[in-house]
Amino acid sequence: MVDGPCDWTIDTSCVPGWDDLPAGAQLVGHNLATYQLWALTGRRFGQCEITVQPCRQRRRLPLYQAFPVPGWGFYGSVGVGGGGPVIIDGTWYNMCGTGCRCKARCEVELEGPTTTDAVIEVTVKGEVVDPSAYQIQNNYLLVRIDSGCWPTCVDYSKQDPPEFTVTYLRGEPVPEALQVAAGTLAYQYGLACVESDECRLPARLQSMSRQGVSVQVALGTQYLDFGMTGLAEIDALVINMNPYRLTERPQVLSVDRPKPRMVT
Repeated sequence: MVDGPCDWTIDTSCVPGWDDLPAGAQLVGHNLATYQLWALTGRRFGQCEITVQPCRQRRRLPLYQAFPVPGWGFYGSVGVGGGGPVIIDGTWYNMCGTGCRCKARCEVELEGPTTTDAVIEVTVKGEVVDPSAYQIQNNYLLVRIDSGCWPTCVDYSKQDPPEFTVTYLRGEPVPEALQVAAGTLAYQYGLACVESDECRLPARLQSMSRQGVSVQVALGTQYLDFGMTGLAEIDALVINMNPYRLTERPQVLSVDRPKPRMVT
């Protein structure tokens, strides 16, 4: 379980005063800016290295098969021993011939998004699988493209070595525009850390009368109630990258498809 931004590099090329800040203020600014912008853009960006132990489950048989049913099962050599009409998810199909299924012969689902280049290592029974033997399809399917196949029904109690592991980078790379915005925001947090008068971060205090003890503050709905930064150029970028104000990456949940197991 990853809680926080991964692999965020800020761009301070447009911030000439960044190098003048103390190292401690730079660190505080970097951490606050990257976490805030990571959350504001839907927790999508940043590639986290994770290791999972996927399980390639055996394919389920259709809910209904017409007689005669081949002895080796529907997903064997369909049509060779008879084949026939079947109901799959409430729809009738006339299965005959080779029974084309238009999918990979051997694949497992990973938690995406990821790419082929982002796969660091795949092992089966402790042996590293040659990268030319697989590829990522649809940003989450680890597909075997050689003559081999992934293990079926993994026993998670066998860990010396694990039967099947995949180490990869999960997530989307941080866009360059967001790196520049993070650099600008980090500088402002750094200035606030050293209590500089040049800090542009809004304090919500608009006016104050000392004698009459009257204080006027900005409306929270202007930025803070929406979780924004209060810096126009950064908030405009956030709105464009996350127009529907998503708080996390959209995902599809299914009780029939368990997530790949992670060692925590």
